[in-house]
Amino acid sequence: MHRKYLLILLSFLILETCYAITLPPLIDFSGSWCWDKNSKYSTFSITINKFLNKYRGGYASVASSGNKIDDNDDAFSFEKPLKNIVKTTIRTGISGDTGVIQLKLVNRNTIEWRILKAPEQEFYAPEIALLHKCKG
Repeated sequence: MHRKYLLILLSFLILETCYAITLPPLIDFSGSWCWDKNSKYSTFSITINKFLNKYRGGYASVASSGNKIDDNDDAFSFEKPLKNIVKTTIRTGISGDTGVIQLKLVNRNTIEWRILKAPEQEFYAPEIALLHKCKG
């Protein structure tokens, strides 16, 4: 009898290990992301928070040596993605106008930002940006 339970337990552990190996990698867009090309003339960053299966994000963009500032803490949202790419509507902080962006999780430390449809009114985020997890 004891041997039977041991065999069942061993079979369960083998199946569980096989299942864990075949799971897709964790897709997690959450975090603070900083642009590679930040300088004293312009900066760009996004912050994405996750709550259950929903992500909410915002951005901060400074252009023209600080003369143009565009930020919105609640600029976009999306459901938990099945793939590493999401498309979502974005609302600008400076004009309130909307556009469409694509976020691509390149790896767990890198996101690609791409504007698919720019807002028609004022908007100062870069068209394409590679962002990494912010340090500190």
